[in-house]
Amino acid sequence: MAVFTFEDEITSTLPPAKLYNAMKDADSLTPKIIDDVKSVEIVEGNGGPGTIKKLTIVEDGETKFILHKVEAIDEANYAYNYSVVGGVALPPTAEKITFETKLVEGPNGGSIGKLSMEKPSLSCTRWRQ
Repeated sequence: MAVFTFEDEITSTLPPAKLYNAMKDADSLTPKIIDDVKSVEIVEGNGGPGTIKKLTIVEDGETKFILHKVEAIDEANYAYNYSVVGGVALPPTAEKITFETKLVEGPNGGSIGKLSMEKPSLSCTRWRQ
């Protein structure tokens, strides 16, 4: 099985605690700040690990959805991990796409946001030289 991995870091002038509170409120904030996202609703669970969330989006006039599964929440370390497990954001060659996010102290009281994304592929292709 092939695995695609991507890592990135961003900086913010906001302290980690304040930015993490905004991340926790993403279900209500996302539809307000991203025009294509119309709603975020819990379809299974209570918001903790194992919860399935459905994002309803409108793309090119067509209503579509994305399913997220909450994998882990670590408030003490400002970490939130989830996977895309269904819908238009999940290609047919992937079982899931996993995202790990963490906020750490940055310069001047700000934050550094660390993102790691991993997409295992269900099909295995060989690279030819």
